[in-house]
This record gives sequence, structure tokens and C-alpha cells, in this order.
Amino acid sequence: MGASPMVAVLRDIQLALRLNRAASGMFFALNDAGWPCSRVYPCDDNAWIAAAWAEQLRCYVRDGWIIPAG
Repeated sequence: MGASPMVAVLRDIQLALRLNRAASGMFFALNDAGWPCSRVYPCDDNAWIAAAWAEQLRCYVRDGWIIPAG
């Protein structure tokens, strides 16, 4: 017998909470080390990659934190 749908939802919530704590820890570690930091939250399936995430990368390129190859 498989797990109930509620058990699956609870597992997803627990995973999301662990990932959020890990992301917060990484954010503060990088920030404390002097690196520029921002958080981009996934949304709209994969649409966030071309929108918010790519925009943040463009800002880092503009500010000189990322130097494009070539």
C-alpha cells in the first residue's frame, strides 16, 4: 500500500523547509565573505530562469562581478 497524498505533501513541505534553510545559510555565508548576494525564488515552472534569474546575472555582469568569456 502506498503513502497517502497527505504524506507526500508533508514530505514536500519538509524538503522545501530544509532547502530554504540551506539557501539562507549560503546567502549569509557569501554575504559575510563580501560577495554580492540575492535570492531568486523559483516560480512559474521554469519561467523564472529566463526572467528573474537571468536578470540578476545581467546585473552581476554589468557591475563587474561576472566577466563573460571571450
